Amino acid sequence: NTCGCNSDDTKDGCYRCLYGYHNSYERLHVSRRTAAKLLTEIVGHQGKLKSIQSIGEVVANNSLFDSELERRFIEALRRKPSDGSPRFVVKEEIVRGKPGYFVKAAENLWRIEPQVELGTDKGVTIYCKPDFVFWPDTASGRLPIAVFMDGWQYHKDRIGDDIAKRMAIARSGKFTVWSLTYDDIAICLEPGGSKPETPWDKAFMSGGDATPMYQRFGVVEQKNFHVLTAFEQFRSRLLGLTDEQLQRIGVVLTMRVGAVPYQSGDFVEINASSAGQTLANLPVFSWPTSPDLGRCWSSTDKQFQIAVQANKADLQGLPSDIANRMMQPCVVLRWADNPTVVDGERRRLLQQWWHAANLLLPLTNTWAVADTECNLAPLSASPVFQAFSGMTAEWEEAAAYAASEVQGLLATLFADGVVAPVVGYQMMDVSGCVVAESELAWTEKKVAVLLAGAEGAVFESQGWKLVFVGDAGLDTTLREHLKE
Repeated sequence: NTCGCNSDDTKDGCYRCLYGYHNSYERLHVSRRTAAKLLTEIVGHQGKLKSIQSIGEVVANNSLFDSELERRFIEALRRKPSDGSPRFVVKEEIVRGKPGYFVKAAENLWRIEPQVELGTDKGVTIYCKPDFVFWPDTASGRLPIAVFMDGWQYHKDRIGDDIAKRMAIARSGKFTVWSLTYDDIAICLEPGGSKPETPWDKAFMSGGDATPMYQRFGVVEQKNFHVLTAFEQFRSRLLGLTDEQLQRIGVVLTMRVGAVPYQSGDFVEINASSAGQTLANLPVFSWPTSPDLGRCWSSTDKQFQIAVQANKADLQGLPSDIANRMMQPCVVLRWADNPTVVDGERRRLLQQWWHAANLLLPLTNTWAVADTECNLAPLSASPVFQAFSGMTAEWEEAAAYAASEVQGLLATLFADGVVAPVVGYQMMDVSGCVVAESELAWTEKKVAVLLAGAEGAVFESQGWKLVFVGDAGLDTTLREHLKE
């Protein structure tokens, strides 16, 4: 406040008080008045200030961590990168009726919409709300990207749920998904710190030059893509890396992890885990029949695993048909329930897990799963699997609107050749008023499925046969009713 520029209404800072030659690119966002206001507010709470070792200590325990992380993410997009790649133009703009951003990444134009609700109407079978969706304006070969900012304090107790939601987005066929953590953003805004770790050097098989493999899949220019931070990789996507190129990179990475002779014993642990059982109960999941290649790699303390199985014959034709799920390697990314791993170590390993997931989820035969709180049953209705299974329009509509609790049941019934049900059936009385509701109904047979806790007396009084979600033997009982 004592600087001479304070008396000049046309100036909002100068080199004596605030400006630095290194921040000339950010000059439009530098304000002496704003800085003075913020510092005055901080000094006003001087008696409550406590000494800490690093700013990360504050962020990790701040209840506002996620909203702060979102602001830091936009700031990171604005920053001039240190690797010499083009600087992005980021401007505030109304996007789809809400405050958002316009981004120009070289010749690629994107619009950023914050806090987007994704559900079955958009092909996402598990409702979620990404922090941002990047909508491509001129970026060809790329679906919209749903971006999540993962603050450890808020997300550490909901990892399984996070994984299920991001799987649903990745299998929508309408969006891709990308996850970033505080550490991914911090290394951009605070250069000189420790670079976030990746799992690849540990997971890759030792020995051999991988260049021929990258050449075979047409991505030799990206042979070092996996060593970049997740934020650097994301910038590359905005600058022009296509979804197909990302799939090709993913295939090479899986082969660098698992291209060794298959031995069934390597997969006993992962198949017996809670995550493995979740996949085994999913009608749309299966390991390859008679695989030639396969390996299951485990991280420190077996907190997560990357399991790969593949057939050599399929791999031969894959470069020319990269999107063919039945030819792609089958990859399982498992996050284990391991209570012996301390909080700080879990955070470090989760950083690595999401780094791997970002690069492997573009492959439609990659399965991300956790031991706990990871309900993948709704995935059976995902558009990617519906298209493959040949569902009729009636079944696709049923799968799109039914509750998550019955998605697994629907997939089983479709496979059995059952007629598609009416979803959200409402029974009317003579005056046209709704007197009862069911989640699924076969009106001609007077058979209905009700969610747990629902009232079924009205249906029963009209001669309907009911089954309730959660009842033992639900599948068998329902089939018997439908056959009558």
